[in-house]
Amino acid sequence: MLDTVDVSLDCNCRIQPCFVDALKRHLVDNHPLVIGTTTADAPVIARILVGSKQIRLGAQPDAERLVHLTELIRRYMRIGAPIEMHTMWGATKAYAQFEHKGVDALDLLGLRRFACLNTQVKQLYPPGLKVRICREDITEVVLTSTTPQQASETRALSRVYGGQFRDLNGLLGLDFINIVEESELAAEMPAQLPYEAYLRRIRNNAGAFFRYWLKLHTTNFATQDIDEFYEVKKLGLAGPVTKSQWDHYIERVRSEHPKADLAERAWHSSMYLSNAVTRSSLKFVHGTTSDDRGTIPPIRSSFVPYPPGTPRKLYMGRVEYKVKDSKHSKKTVAPWSGYGLMIPRSDSYVLSAVGVREYRELQEVCSPVVLRLSGMGRSVAVRADVGPVH
Repeated sequence: MLDTVDVSLDCNCRIQPCFVDALKRHLVDNHPLVIGTTTADAPVIARILVGSKQIRLGAQPDAERLVHLTELIRRYMRIGAPIEMHTMWGATKAYAQFEHKGVDALDLLGLRRFACLNTQVKQLYPPGLKVRICREDITEVVLTSTTPQQASETRALSRVYGGQFRDLNGLLGLDFINIVEESELAAEMPAQLPYEAYLRRIRNNAGAFFRYWLKLHTTNFATQDIDEFYEVKKLGLAGPVTKSQWDHYIERVRSEHPKADLAERAWHSSMYLSNAVTRSSLKFVHGTTSDDRGTIPPIRSSFVPYPPGTPRKLYMGRVEYKVKDSKHSKKTVAPWSGYGLMIPRSDSYVLSAVGVREYRELQEVCSPVVLRLSGMGRSVAVRADVGPVH
């Protein structure tokens, strides 16, 4: 990916001459799926998008999910259109917890994932992919801000990361990827909700989710046997949120709000679920291509796995990826939710994906390194810090 741009280094630490080459090795398709055919048909393309064990997050989809995915692809191929994919992307870097709030090596890896998939698809099906990345600018305000001042600061931080991310995508020439803001899509929907109106709807509905959590937390009732469940079901919830799922969301909140107590984390989780249901009801994830059956739904991709117990129907037409190739490890970090550290290994470096909690402990022993990428009339500074030897 970096072969078409000029790369220079800016750092105050001692690094080996192989640093850039070591990073480049992580940005090529080291594990293309071996498909054994040159025939373009939907099942083969489906196999490519599901991916090998090295890039796939989780188990191979079962037969029903593969059939559903294949049929979506077939609809695009029948009319010769690019296959649409939609993915959500965080609006701030590492939840704006640290000094560095712009793009880094993990963002390169995230874009690399789609670039490699597109290259392999185009080898069999020239129209390739059409990827829409939706940055969660509203979600970030929902999860991090409780006052107008905090919301304003969050939006400013979102613009920093978002601007650099767009510049990086343009610099790399990935014109099949379109980056949009969540707030832009809200205004485009049939309801045409302005930013503030969308936020009000989320906050109003979050109260119902919090009451649902509180009842489950303080009683032994089953998830679907209480009035509070039917209250959130009316909002568009696909199925019950079990106690284990609530625990999953509440634990995730720790990364952004390490000092929050249980009730506060439950409230933030309620806001997250309210936002997810609101997005679904407004059909945020929508296609832009139509055939004789109507609008073709895009394939939904994600670097974040669904929690255990997620309703099965939500997995239909969805693929999940690791940001960094690994055949044996199930550990992954979404590009926006951590950093990529270059770890010294004898005469080279290995790129390691590090989440917020781990980085919080490592940041004092990391050495800042800035890659200055130039080309196509743009220049972007990408961090690729050197981490400690493990």
